[in-house]
Amino acid sequence: VQDCNIEMVENYKKDKKKLKGVIIELEQKLEDFKNNTELDQRKKLMEVLDIKANEAKNLGDELAIDYRVLIDKKLEKSYTKKYNEVRSRNEACRKALLNAKDALETQIVRAEALKKPKSRAENIEEDAKTKHLDNINGLSKMDTQLSNIEKKGIETSATAGKTVLKMREQRDVILAAVYDTEEANKDIKGGQSIISIMTTKEWCYRGSLYLLIVLLFLVIIGLLVRKISGHQPHSSPIANFLFGIYYSCLLYTSDAADEQRGVDLGGRRIINKK
Repeated sequence: VQDCNIEMVENYKKDKKKLKGVIIELEQKLEDFKNNTELDQRKKLMEVLDIKANEAKNLGDELAIDYRVLIDKKLEKSYTKKYNEVRSRNEACRKALLNAKDALETQIVRAEALKKPKSRAENIEEDAKTKHLDNINGLSKMDTQLSNIEKKGIETSATAGKTVLKMREQRDVILAAVYDTEEANKDIKGGQSIISIMTTKEWCYRGSLYLLIVLLFLVIIGLLVRKISGHQPHSSPIANFLFGIYYSCLLYTSDAADEQRGVDLGGRRIINKK
């Protein structure tokens, strides 16, 4: 089965290569026909073009058969694009050949008209034929333009679809980023409130610590002043204030020591009722 598939693919490639060669020759001859305006030369070129066009038609039919075989075997996926390109070029050559034949017929009619004098009716008929051929050429050009417009419309539609999908993906990304930003802002605000609370507590703790240090410092100064003065009274109000704080503490502890079992752990006297 694999050898059979390989053989079918090789036949398809050979026929496609032959058809491409004939199409290249057709395109070159059509270009020569377009550039050459002599009637005799155009007639000779048209004979060659007819032969090449028939050859291209036959090869195109053989290639279509090979392509259908590939479709039946489900092997066409890798060859569809190139097959469509070759078929499009062959069709374009066929249409260009029809236009060339119409142009040649028009040129022949005009050349014959110049050889012999014509009556008024013949001139009118010739003008009608010329206009008819011109209309045919115009319709052929319009058909080609419509085909190109259709292709461009399909390509534009596909591009627009891809663009819409990309825009939707970008919109989803932006919405996700906005949501993440809002969550981050909430976290930041929560962190700021926590920091504010911690800062307030820290200042409270610092104030209490500083107050305690100041009180200890005052007590130390009171002790130093008492030691230096030798229990002598002072007229300074600051010294009296420090002594007052210090002696109140001493009186409280000395009373508790004198009473011994008559006071509790807080220094309060215990009154026994009889």
